[in-house]
Amino acid sequence: MLVYLEPTISENSECPYINTEKYKQRYAVLKDLDTVEFDFMLHNGWRHFGYYFFMPNCDNCNKCIPIRTLVNDFTPTKSQKRNLKKNDSVIEVSFEKPEFTKEIYEIYSKHSLIKFNQKTEEKDFIESFFSDALKGNSLLSLYRIENKLVGVGFLDISETGLSSVYFCYDPQYSKMGLGVYSVLKEIEYSKNMGKDYYYLGYYVKGNQSMEYKASYTPSEILDWDKAQWVPFISDHTV
Repeated sequence: MLVYLEPTISENSECPYINTEKYKQRYAVLKDLDTVEFDFMLHNGWRHFGYYFFMPNCDNCNKCIPIRTLVNDFTPTKSQKRNLKKNDSVIEVSFEKPEFTKEIYEIYSKHSLIKFNQKTEEKDFIESFFSDALKGNSLLSLYRIENKLVGVGFLDISETGLSSVYFCYDPQYSKMGLGVYSVLKEIEYSKNMGKDYYYLGYYVKGNQSMEYKASYTPSEILDWDKAQWVPFISDHTV
């Protein structure tokens, strides 16, 4: 592991998940992590975009909770099975080594603008999603309909798990449930790789865009106070 910036605490800023809260994070700039080192980071609640690694470090809130699915025990719900059946018949899925293309960037740009009203810069996109922080241990999940790219997942490989960094899709296909489908296919791929966990990032109760992560069970969450992973019980399903 190469350390370019030791773990540092940020200043407070507006929380992107809960309107009434302030957000502070611990961050570091790292490169060349192997799968064991990255496993340690995931196990302790870290996430990353490119070389920028971060975790919440808020003064009065601990609602951003790392969550992971136990892939060997996972069973899809009825709704998830319907999603699989519908999309398996029309979508071709492949898992490939990361390689930047204009087609991928176009999907990301459309998704960011329609879903979040955010304009993007190609340079920032490449730095966030195509900087090799993990010694080549990253993947893309690509979703195509009749050879047209409609969705892209960005994934990292650790010693015991597969971590979802981000997923975006062409808004034209928003009614197909591609977000759910991507998680199901990536859990399936995790199991085929012999991994134990599929990391979904942070679960935030009360934030609709983050609560869906509780739908892929059984799962575990990181208890920040005990510094250990514990079973997660939720009535949230899709």
